Amino acid sequence: KWTLRSAKESQLGSRNNLEPRSFHTLLRIPSERGEQVSLHTLGGVTSLSAKAPAAKEGLQVLFHSVVGLPVEAGEPGVLMTGGFFRREELFHASRGGFLFQVDGGKLKQANPSEQVQAVLSTSRGAHASVALSKERVLVLGGLTGTLGEAPNLQFEDTFELLLRQTTAKGVVWKSTAQCIRKQDDLFRRAFHTMTVVENNDLEVKILVAGGLGAKQQPKPSFLLKWDKRAEKPVCER
Repeated sequence: KWTLRSAKESQLGSRNNLEPRSFHTLLRIPSERGEQVSLHTLGGVTSLSAKAPAAKEGLQVLFHSVVGLPVEAGEPGVLMTGGFFRREELFHASRGGFLFQVDGGKLKQANPSEQVQAVLSTSRGAHASVALSKERVLVLGGLTGTLGEAPNLQFEDTFELLLRQTTAKGVVWKSTAQCIRKQDDLFRRAFHTMTVVENNDLEVKILVAGGLGAKQQPKPSFLLKWDKRAEKPVCER
């Protein structure tokens, strides 16, 4: 059962001072007891205009990717990677990311003193990510470059494996030393989704669905098998 506040209170810009946003991510966060569910927004922008004022609070980012991590005591439950961050008159593709912790049904940034808690090998947005395990996250595809009145964008036809590392300052996620380029055109896509459909001892089966390719043409979906022993992908059309 969902409880909705009065229409007057729930409108954006009302006395709760919420800002209108676009291109944000809506996260469903269950409580510890599992009896209630709260919704949280992450990222988004108030305007695509370079002349518009920046958001009063929160991350000003669009086309980022968010993946849920196994929630354990004191561990971050959400990892956000990449996206286009606003800087001066343009939105720039980012290599950074942030960890968020689920605490009492609320979403809090882990280690807020650290500017970046995840690092990709390549700057990208409009990509997709999926958790292979509690220590590995796969990132695939997307766009790199800048967004603005004259966009300068290129497809990023690579995948990256992010590994969880524990440091003296806390948990960080870093890309493998080499960003492997897949020559197959299947990886050259943006605005797609990835979903784990099977996870066993030998492999993880991932459905890579939709997205746009060159000349804004729709891309076919395919099944990606991640070999856990070799730590590399096997594609099936």
